Amino acid sequence: MSRLIDHRRAVHRDDSPHTVADLLNTARDEGALTPQGATGIIVANLFAAHESTAAALAWLLLLLDRHPRVRRQVRDEADRELAGRLPTAADVPCLTVTASVVTETLRLYPPLWLIERTVEEPTELAGYPLRPGQRVAVSPFVLQRDPRHYHQPTAFRPERWRDRSPADPLPKYAFMPFGGGPRTCLGTRFATAAMTITTATLISSYQITRTPGTTPVFRTRTILQPHHLTLDITDHPPGPRPRPHPTGTAD
Repeated sequence: MSRLIDHRRAVHRDDSPHTVADLLNTARDEGALTPQGATGIIVANLFAAHESTAAALAWLLLLLDRHPRVRRQVRDEADRELAGRLPTAADVPCLTVTASVVTETLRLYPPLWLIERTVEEPTELAGYPLRPGQRVAVSPFVLQRDPRHYHQPTAFRPERWRDRSPADPLPKYAFMPFGGGPRTCLGTRFATAAMTITTATLISSYQITRTPGTTPVFRTRTILQPHHLTLDITDHPPGPRPRPHPTGTAD
């Protein structure tokens, strides 16, 4: 990683698009980061995003098993847009159905289900006085199931993200699976792109179902995980594909 960052410093031109490495190199030049610190930020993001992304994908695959109509929509989209090849980051904007499944999964089962902060200065929140040293928590899991902002808030409805009008935006913090404000997770774009690409790849090639007799339960030790979840993965059966199912509300 250090070699890649140094190589980027050597070849970057001011008129070329900026990358995370460019921002880190600028911080190094300004003395805000050491070379080791810059490398550590990228490595931490790559590894930190994997556990939360894996947990979210597990929830996603469980939801698709429960909603076969949506699973067919994801597979039809992959067949149509990818034509049998593996997806790349460049394909993400075309995978709108898959992306909406990812977003709806993150709404229902955000890996970062509880966010805590420590009070530094005396303040007041909703009429409650807070003292320095006290801890305050907010739960995206609760916020993202608020009936004031979501119709059928506990239902898995990916189309809500495709049908929502730009003239009717959500409140700023009604959807925050990666946190919010200046401390929003730096891996947000990486994680959502990785989930979209992985979902399209898996669903287009395999039949993934929950193993009979297994009952997943919440594990909330650090991130929200489906504990005791086991999935069976098999190749799609040979033969003609069924006709694409029109996009619509999941049962």
